[in-house]
Amino acid sequence: MFGFLRKQKERQPDPPAGVTVIARLAAHLGPAERRTTYEVPMAAALGTDGDIVGGGSMANERGEALFIEIEVRLREVTERMLDRLVHTLEQAGAPKGSSLWASDGTELRRFGRMEVVALDILAHGLPEEVYRRFHVQDLVDEIAPLMGAAGRYQGLRMLPDRGVLYFHGRDAAAMERAIREVAAFHPLCRNAAIRRPPRA
Repeated sequence: MFGFLRKQKERQPDPPAGVTVIARLAAHLGPAERRTTYEVPMAAALGTDGDIVGGGSMANERGEALFIEIEVRLREVTERMLDRLVHTLEQAGAPKGSSLWASDGTELRRFGRMEVVALDILAHGLPEEVYRRFHVQDLVDEIAPLMGAAGRYQGLRMLPDRGVLYFHGRDAAAMERAIREVAAFHPLCRNAAIRRPPRA
């Protein structure tokens, strides 16, 4: 069914001894955003109880990540440790449908509270002046006040034909309204699309 999917994985050499747990997040960020958004707070929460030893994503034929994975080597797996991982990832904005897995394929936890809304903007095809004068961060700065507590910007993933801005929040409809209000007039949003991204 998913024969067209491809795994994009990064792994650190010589992981320490311990028990492997995989955090599979229903998020769509690129490697840089994955590290800053999820791996940095995870490493801080783990302290000396574990290490992040790898990460990657499962992408569809267009290059869009369907989910991302973070591989953790724990000194031991306890309910308290799993609680700590879930709490940290939810605080970082983990979407609904995220999960923790043992290395043998056993699902350990389901978690995630956030909805995901994506804004697709054209990477090519707009007047060159638009790309020179306007930047993605300017667009985010216009959306953020309208979105308020309903959601927050998580990051950008560049695909061959477009850039995808991802927003996570508890109220997808409110996030969509805020994005739509800005997209209606912003030059970068000509022929843009607002959507709920796919999940594996």
